[in-house]
Amino acid sequence: MKRARNMAASSLVGALAALARRVAREIKARITAEHPGVVKAWVCFVSPQAFLPHKDGACGRSSRASAAVVRASHNVKSVRRLGKGRYRVNFARPLRDAHYGWLVSAHAHLGMPDAMTQMRTLAMAQITTAVVTHALTRTPQHLDLLCTTPCGALVDPQEVHLLVMR
Repeated sequence: MKRARNMAASSLVGALAALARRVAREIKARITAEHPGVVKAWVCFVSPQAFLPHKDGACGRSSRASAAVVRASHNVKSVRRLGKGRYRVNFARPLRDAHYGWLVSAHAHLGMPDAMTQMRTLAMAQITTAVVTHALTRTPQHLDLLCTTPCGALVDPQEVHLLVMR
């Protein structure tokens, strides 16, 4: 009887393993880059105008360059600052059309360096606020973002995370 149970258990394990392999093959064949559930582009970038601590410990704004600093991305050629709070995300491969969805998370540190803390630890006291984003222009080649404070004032966020889905 014990041997019969062991055989039944091993055949059940074998059947479940075979089923798992078949399911994995089906998913791999059906989830491709064209699947609507796959993110078509994403980027994490830092504004060139954000108030950031420098490598030498001093705090201040970075250069007046118009290109944002891209930390990581997929299918994003570049991010350009068009003006205060305005950014253009250029796609490396154009999307099929302009009917895509996007989701963004951004935050800004609105504060001045605390001189006493900076002298002792070269750190910065910051006030963090949420950033509201709007799409100004949406084409298959690029997405223009407008970043504001909750009160509507234009702001250069310290860091932006963008996902584009189609």
